Amino acid sequence: MSRVGSDFRSASKIDTLIILILMILLVVTPLAGGVERGPMVWLVHTLVFGLLLLWGFDIISRGRVSFVHTSLDYPIFIFVILSVTSALFSVSASRSFLTLLNFFDYIALYYLVANKVRLKDTQRVSLIIYAIIAAGSLAALAGIIIYLRSSAEMLKFTYDNPNPFGAYLAMVIPVALVMMMTVADVGKKILIGYGICIMMVALALTLSKGAWGSLLCALGLMACLYQYNRYNLSKPSSLYLSSPYLFSILLVIGVILLLIVLFGYVEVRRELIGLADRGRIESVSGRVPIWRGTWDIVCSYPLLGAGPGTFPLLFDGYVKKYSGNLQDRYAHSEYLQTVSEWGGFSLLIILWIQVSFFLAAARVYMRAKSRRVQQLVLGIIGSMSAISIHSLVEFALHPMANAIICVVLGGLVAGGSARG
Repeated sequence: MSRVGSDFRSASKIDTLIILILMILLVVTPLAGGVERGPMVWLVHTLVFGLLLLWGFDIISRGRVSFVHTSLDYPIFIFVILSVTSALFSVSASRSFLTLLNFFDYIALYYLVANKVRLKDTQRVSLIIYAIIAAGSLAALAGIIIYLRSSAEMLKFTYDNPNPFGAYLAMVIPVALVMMMTVADVGKKILIGYGICIMMVALALTLSKGAWGSLLCALGLMACLYQYNRYNLSKPSSLYLSSPYLFSILLVIGVILLLIVLFGYVEVRRELIGLADRGRIESVSGRVPIWRGTWDIVCSYPLLGAGPGTFPLLFDGYVKKYSGNLQDRYAHSEYLQTVSEWGGFSLLIILWIQVSFFLAAARVYMRAKSRRVQQLVLGIIGSMSAISIHSLVEFALHPMANAIICVVLGGLVAGGSARG
C-alpha cells in the first residue's frame, strides 16, 4: 500500500509539473514576440523535450502504458510521413529538418494534452485557459503601451507583423469570452472582462482586417451553435440565457464605437478601401502577385513541394517577378504556402484534419453532460474557426505562440472525444 501511495504522489507531482511547463509555454511565447526564430525557438524545443521526459517518467511511475487515440491520428500519421519525405527531397534539407522540429513539437504537445488533460479535469483546464487569457491580456496591454509611445500606424506588439498578432488575439478572445460566462466568481468575471476589453482594443489597433473578419465569423458561429443547442442540457436560468446575448450585443456595439473613436469614419473607410490598394502588402490586391508567384512554386514542385520552410529561399526566383518592390518571407496564405512547401497532397491532409477536428468538437459539444464543458468546447470551436479562416489570407500559424495555442486547444477537445 505504501508503494502504491508513493507512486500516486510521484505521478501527481509530475502532472503538476507538466501543467506548469505548459502554462510557461503559453505565457512566454506570445510575450516573446510570437517566436519564429532565434534562441527562443530552442527554448521551446527544450521545454517540449522536458515535457516528453516527464510524460515518460509518469508512465514509468504508474507502471502501465496508456495512450489516447484521437480522430486525428490517421491524418497526422500520414502528414508525418509526407513531411519527412518532402524534407528528404527538399531544395534545402537542413532548413527543412529545422522546420520539422517545430512541426514535431506541435504533434508532441497535441498528444501530451490529449493524454494528460481532460475537459472534465476542472482545475487543470482552468489553469491552462487562465494562462492563455493572462498572456493575451498582458500582450495586448504591452502592445497598446508600445503603440502609444511610438509613431507606428499599426499595433504589432513585438511580433514581426501585426496580422499574426491579430490572429493570436482572435484565438484568445473566444475562449476568454466563454470563460467569463462560465466562472461563478464575480471578481474573476470582471477581471476576465477587463482582459477581453484590452484585447479588443489591441485587435482594433492591429488594423488587421483578416483578424477582424475571422473573429466576427467565429463569434457568429458560436452564437449559432449556442442558440441551436441551448436546450440540450437542463434549462438554465433566465439570467444565464440573457447574459451571453446581452454581452454579445454590447461587445459588437462597443467594437463599432471603438473603431469610430480610434480611427474616425474616414480612417475605417480607408482601411476597408485599402483591400484594393495594389501598393500595400496588407491589401488583397497587393497579395495577389505573391500568390501568383507561390502558385508557380506549386507548379514546379507539385508532389512533394520544395521542402518544409523553403519558401523564403524561393521568393526572389518565383515571386519577385510579380511582386516588384514588395518583399516578404511568407505567401500570406498558410494553405498556399503549405502546398508550395509540402506538396499538393498536404492540402488534402490539412482539410482532413480540420474536418475531423470540427466533427469531433461538435460531437463533444452536443453530447456534453456538463454546461461548463459544453461552453468551453464552444469557445475552442470559435478559436479554431478564427485561425482557420484567417489562415486563408495570412501566415497566422507561423509564430510558434499561435501554433502552440492551436494544438493545446485541439488536444483538449481530442481528449474529450477520445476513443480510448
